[in-house]
Amino acid sequence: MLSALAAFPAFAVDPDSFRERVLLARDAQDDEQFHSYTEQMAREAGQHFAHTMRKCWTQSQRDPKPFVLVADIGADGRPHDVAVKPAHGAARCFASGFAAVRYLPPPEYPDRDGFPVMVRIGGHK
Repeated sequence: MLSALAAFPAFAVDPDSFRERVLLARDAQDDEQFHSYTEQMAREAGQHFAHTMRKCWTQSQRDPKPFVLVADIGADGRPHDVAVKPAHGAARCFASGFAAVRYLPPPEYPDRDGFPVMVRIGGHK
């Protein structure tokens, strides 16, 4: 799992679609053929995620509410269709930081325009 900035609009995503994207990203993370990509992406993005979290978590919000981010990483490594739930301030800030980076170009994912990823911050697996 990948878990560990300007205002970024969390795209309006209906709950079923968001849930389906979470499940799709989990399947990709658990699929042995994609395991090395998800591990390498997490390693390479870890420092950026930590920096983004430090920027987003204010002193009064050291332990922000949990959230889940889903996105697709395009063939060029750029994220698209980034969405967070719940879309509170820290989550939107993290989504902005996530969307601002070019990641390791992913392998092709069957029947999808981009590689599905999920980042869960706080809460349980």
